[in-house]
Amino acid sequence: MVKELEESNWMTFIKLVYQKSKRVDIFVNAMSLVYTTLLSIIPLLIFSFYILTLFNFFGQMSILIDQLKHVILNHLATGTGQTVLNYLQQQIENIDINQLGAISFISLGMVVIFLLARVERTFNRIWGVEKHRDLFKRFVSFWTFITLGTFLVTLSLSLALAVGNIYFASVSLSDTIFLQFLSMIAYFLVFFIAYYLIPNTEVEVLAAIVGGVSSGILFYLAKNLYTIYTTHVVTYNQIYGSLAAAPLFLVWLYLIWMIALLGAVISYVFQHRNNLYYFTDVEDITLGIRILLPLAIMIILHKNFIKEGETGVIIKELIDRINVPSAVIEDELERLKEEGLVVLTRDGKYIPACSTPELPLEQICEVSLLKEGLDIKHIFNDQEVWGIYNAIHQQLESDFRDLTVGDLLKGGPR
Repeated sequence: MVKELEESNWMTFIKLVYQKSKRVDIFVNAMSLVYTTLLSIIPLLIFSFYILTLFNFFGQMSILIDQLKHVILNHLATGTGQTVLNYLQQQIENIDINQLGAISFISLGMVVIFLLARVERTFNRIWGVEKHRDLFKRFVSFWTFITLGTFLVTLSLSLALAVGNIYFASVSLSDTIFLQFLSMIAYFLVFFIAYYLIPNTEVEVLAAIVGGVSSGILFYLAKNLYTIYTTHVVTYNQIYGSLAAAPLFLVWLYLIWMIALLGAVISYVFQHRNNLYYFTDVEDITLGIRILLPLAIMIILHKNFIKEGETGVIIKELIDRINVPSAVIEDELERLKEEGLVVLTRDGKYIPACSTPELPLEQICEVSLLKEGLDIKHIFNDQEVWGIYNAIHQQLESDFRDLTVGDLLKGGPR
């Protein structure tokens, strides 16, 4: 993994992560998810802790659940003192899921699904996926995420706890760094499973691992730094009094979602790491490449379309076959869709909307000289420049109107 990134250039990788983060606006999306989390955090914790009780590995479940409850609640309430921690614990202990009626149970489940659906839409935007799961697939996928995630976390922590009891039998678990190690495992597994299962597209296991490791490390660092910050720097108690825990909790939730979305971006960029060899920025794309890009896309779609049994091309295949930044390909696909040249099917695949060989270049190629949209007289004062521009414009317009894609594939017009 490290070797692949070294070969692809670390600085280029970081630059593309920054550009993608800015492009999908993870800062605004993180704020939106904070609001959604406030509505669904209690039901999500109730479901998670209930599922924990269904697994009992090595007879250590009671100890593990107590430790996990403390760890999870403490990490959610980082920097807020005992106020939020006590509130969360009180709300969870006051609800017995076995005593809930059918309507209450379904309501709790719908709130959890609502949160995960919002996360799915955000992840899909990062991955460039426009098609969301239907209600049934969404329920199955999210339930799998909750149960499988809880199962793997519980299994790994139970194994770690069993090993820890052998080597740290004489030391309290809370007094060792072993508990921090358990927390790190849990961070990684939750992020890894989220990046692998939630996006409605195929995510490579290695890409999800890279995103999970990155987010796990960032979360661990952020938790410790934020605790130091709120303990020694912030004076919210003097400003807000008894309400000081509220803004601190909101800021911490925002940081959690920022880390989660950043990890998703890292996972996305890593999966498309092959494109790091050629261009590091959108501005590096020359006019010649921009002329060829829509042609390349249409030819790929056409070749796939004429194959028997093929139903279209997913965006990942286009990104794998065209070595330019994925953002450029996404923009070009959007333009081709708006001009009615390609169609996005219900299953998230692209197909040509018309016969590609018969398309005139004037229609398919976005050439700046042909589609400037500006009055050249407002830019240049010399009339000689106006004449040169008009001559070039007319010649290109004539050439591109007379040529079709089929002509180029055959070696020129007849």
